[in-house]
Amino acid sequence: MAWPYLLLTLLYSGLIAWMSGQSEPPVPSDVFPHWDKVMHVGAFGLMDLLVLLGMLRSKYHYSLRALLIAPALYTILFGFGDEFHQAFTPGRKVDPWDILADAVGAILMQTCFWLSVRYPALGRWWPARLPGADRR
Repeated sequence: MAWPYLLLTLLYSGLIAWMSGQSEPPVPSDVFPHWDKVMHVGAFGLMDLLVLLGMLRSKYHYSLRALLIAPALYTILFGFGDEFHQAFTPGRKVDPWDILADAVGAILMQTCFWLSVRYPALGRWWPARLPGADRR
């Protein structure tokens, strides 16, 4: 993984862990019903993207299988760990729907990536070389 993205991923993961350790996280929670699930999808989709970009920008050329599995696996496992961590925070509880929303965010991002590989015209939106294509 390219070190700038590794650093960004670790900082972002730390920010999420810090926020989940707050009894009252500093985010709006009453914008509309289930707003927190939308935030989980977005936050964990971004985490998946950071891992994916780090792998794409790496000097090592990962296989397509690794590029599809590793970012989602990291993100989903981090989501499980985040919910477990929340269980020890006063005023917070474990919500299986949050874990599902985290997984949906990762899977949506990986679906976008897979579509960009499957349909080369979409691949131009990725700022790094995609496997099996000489785009750059």
